[in-house]
Amino acid sequence: MESAHLKKYEKLKSQYPAYVSPPQLCHICNITKKILTTLITNDIITPIFIDGKSERYKISIDEVITYLRRREQWGSNIPKGGFGTKNKSGRVRRSFSKVVEPGQFHLVADYFKETYRNSPDVLSTYEVGEMTGLSKKTIMRIGLEGHIKYLVLGRRYIVPKAYFLEFVSSERFIYAYSNSVQFLELLDGFIIWQTKE
Repeated sequence: MESAHLKKYEKLKSQYPAYVSPPQLCHICNITKKILTTLITNDIITPIFIDGKSERYKISIDEVITYLRRREQWGSNIPKGGFGTKNKSGRVRRSFSKVVEPGQFHLVADYFKETYRNSPDVLSTYEVGEMTGLSKKTIMRIGLEGHIKYLVLGRRYIVPKAYFLEFVSSERFIYAYSNSVQFLELLDGFIIWQTKE
């Protein structure tokens, strides 16, 4: 089945240019312009704006294929509960729970393990925050709630890497929402990494 899908995607790449227009995307994905607008508004499809004008954009054929692959997992055009909420920054709060199925949370740990393979074996709470995109205050609160294991060294709280990987595959992290740049970059990176697996 996977081989058939790969052939279908390769065929799309040979049929269409590297970047397609909105009407072409709607034709490929068999969706309406209204649905496409919803997908873009909610960061499910990322367009490339032409001359910085929001009404003129194109979409990478690779982005289209990524969407099609994810849609096969969702079973619909739009993931259930797939919309976040925007704050004053304009960035949407998103969550790993929208892109990884229950029972597959270990994949998030695998992704973080690969992404931070060169990081130290023992981390500070600041480093955990930097690596997850969550604030130090949030990390401290999660630790005090018992959702992330840590050790106390003098006045310092340290997190062994094994505990860190356990945390990022836990429900507390998977269902966390954030709109920090680091968190959103990690989430998008996971989506790409997942399609390559």
